[in-house]
Amino acid sequence: MKKTFPNHSIFIALGVLILVGMILIPLPALLLDILTALALIITVLILSSSLSFKKNRDFSLLPSCLLILTLFGLLIQISFARLILTQGEAFTGLIIRCISSLVIRPNEIADIVVSFLFFAFFTAVIRVFFVKGAVRAAERAARFYIDAMPGKQMAIDAEYSAGKITKEEANIKKEALQREPDFYGALDGAGKFISGFFKASIFITISSILGGFIICVVTDGIIFNGEALENGSLFVAMTISADSIKNLIWVYIRFSMANSLLSQFMVLLWCITVSLFVYSCKFLIEQPIN
Repeated sequence: MKKTFPNHSIFIALGVLILVGMILIPLPALLLDILTALALIITVLILSSSLSFKKNRDFSLLPSCLLILTLFGLLIQISFARLILTQGEAFTGLIIRCISSLVIRPNEIADIVVSFLFFAFFTAVIRVFFVKGAVRAAERAARFYIDAMPGKQMAIDAEYSAGKITKEEANIKKEALQREPDFYGALDGAGKFISGFFKASIFITISSILGGFIICVVTDGIIFNGEALENGSLFVAMTISADSIKNLIWVYIRFSMANSLLSQFMVLLWCITVSLFVYSCKFLIEQPIN
């Protein structure tokens, strides 16, 4: 009697549901550090593996892997942002603290300006160069294979009519031909998810900074200028205390920017993976290896 085992797609669906559920559950910093290291290791393995495959059908799980990694990255950034806002200076995430100490050093005014400029430049380069380039590469590859399908199908029919291949071989070739545009269509969709993850990352960063500002104002208080308040100028009368500004810059802005840089670094690796895989497969198709 033949044993039946559950399809591997069931485990993938369960894994996705677990990831979505974990977004709603507060996770400890140590577990998030482990998950972040795991996500980076998997990303590097996928990047190195994508260069070793000669045909796109050899790595048909690439779009699914990228989609799961985007959910994984979203889980990590949201959880880190929650811990930063709830713990403040007591935040114990080792990876975020390491990134913030290496890249963002708000000790002096010059360091603060350089840190903000570096964050702005890095974000702009990722968005304009890598994200748009990867999405465009996957989209063009999908269109290229869809446009080339009629000609390739006619070539298969011509070989079958000439008796060079059998009917079974012709059907196998047509099925393989159909999988190519399906694969690049899925890869194009994965690229859209990566682009959406990048936008969500920026939104989470801005929200974290605004939330940190509100927490600093509520915690450290507002200094009122009595003379300005008597003149009826409420906004001029309200000034944030020096402790609030220091706490906002040193804790919330620094950790939020480090959290965003971590997410953008993963986006960078994903975009490089998509672009290299598309162009390497295209090169191998145009220049077959004897």
